[in-house]
Amino acid sequence: QGGGKSSDQQQLEDFEVLGINILETTEGGGASSLGQEHVRMNVVLKVKGQTREVPCDFDLGKQNHFRSASDILRQFLDVEKFPKHAEYVELLADKMKAALMHKQEMFNKRRELDTKMVLEDILIKAEITDPKVMQKIIEQEITVDDLRKGVLTEEDLKEVIPKLGPRRRLIRLAQQEGSIEEAGSESNGNISGGAGGAAK
Repeated sequence: QGGGKSSDQQQLEDFEVLGINILETTEGGGASSLGQEHVRMNVVLKVKGQTREVPCDFDLGKQNHFRSASDILRQFLDVEKFPKHAEYVELLADKMKAALMHKQEMFNKRRELDTKMVLEDILIKAEITDPKVMQKIIEQEITVDDLRKGVLTEEDLKEVIPKLGPRRRLIRLAQQEGSIEEAGSESNGNISGGAGGAAK
């Protein structure tokens, strides 16, 4: 039993991750999602000598690798009776993270670009053309949702936008866009929810 297994295999007793196969990636829509991506994959496991292929859906930027790994393993392992469950979860989560690394990096870059474009649109509508404002917003990690949902107060924005007029315009426009988007989401929900009954 000496040095037969490589560290790359990361085998734990009767459990092994044999592979993770990415099947397809679909992009989410809507300005609020800012390029959400849904990944469908198959996780191939060896549990107690048996090979299991488990379908798994993962939303980049939204889901937690450890939670997803735990949900998968709950199908095969009794959490209460398996003291090594945490090790198994960590192993599978690390494998999932590695398999999705490239897609996650590309997703992060696309989301950053989408965020900049949406922010720039709002700034232009608010007649704010100083590039330093955009830079400060990015440096402070202020998101589009922060502006649209009124998370930030006028006091919070003073450092980013010192002048009163542009600051007030930005707050008003961002909140207006947030209200329009929220109304649109509710309308879409009502349409899809009532589609069955509306058919004649």
